[in-house]
Amino acid sequence: MSAMTSTLNPAVPTPAVSALGATAVASRCYVGERSRAGCRVAVVDDGTAYPLRTRTHDPLWSFSWGRSGASARELAWSILYDSAHDVALADDWCASFTAEVISLLPWEAFRLESQEVLEWLYEDRPHSWSANAAGTDAAM
Repeated sequence: MSAMTSTLNPAVPTPAVSALGATAVASRCYVGERSRAGCRVAVVDDGTAYPLRTRTHDPLWSFSWGRSGASARELAWSILYDSAHDVALADDWCASFTAEVISLLPWEAFRLESQEVLEWLYEDRPHSWSANAAGTDAAM
């Protein structure tokens, strides 16, 4: 499995993220694997892996990455919600996170740290309606 290169920024202090109501679990990450059976995404938290929950309860729903589309947006929303525990925040930033991060992940597999997700959320960026206007200048 190929792993995404970590881009953790030591200049982003944890208290700045915590002050906004979201703290990353230090050891939490999201691991996606694509196989003939489909795409699986697990949350790995202190060595324990469990499936990332979707926003819908439809058992046929799936995640995708390395492209845009409904399944990629569902993955973006689920990762944002799991990282920040805020439905409104996940709703507001889902489209931008899909375009700037999820669509750029390696096709076969990825690993994304929860701390990286929160750092992306709290970057100094334009408002969501123009966040992806310039293309794909993803920080991850």
